[in-house]
Amino acid sequence: MNSSPNDMKPHYEGSTLSKFIVRTIILAVISLTKGEIVQQPRSKFLKVQCLDCENEQIIFGSVSTEVKCLKCDKVLAKPRGGKAKLMPIARELEQFS
Repeated sequence: MNSSPNDMKPHYEGSTLSKFIVRTIILAVISLTKGEIVQQPRSKFLKVQCLDCENEQIIFGSVSTEVKCLKCDKVLAKPRGGKAKLMPIARELEQFS
């Protein structure tokens, strides 16, 4: 029984869906070997304290507008290219994922 080179092709080679599934499995194996089971979010919540009035509040780490203290109305954080820039009047106490 002679086999031609065309008979030796993997069974998934012709189907777009099959190629997609094989690629997805390969990427999943690569992720598992890196220790990444599930992608973790990059954004965080921050617990900050206003140094003027000692008020503590939780803010999003990627603010899109200025965040003011709820008690004294001073600016605690400003948006800066995707991450919050804490003002000198604010101190970060804790990070939450």
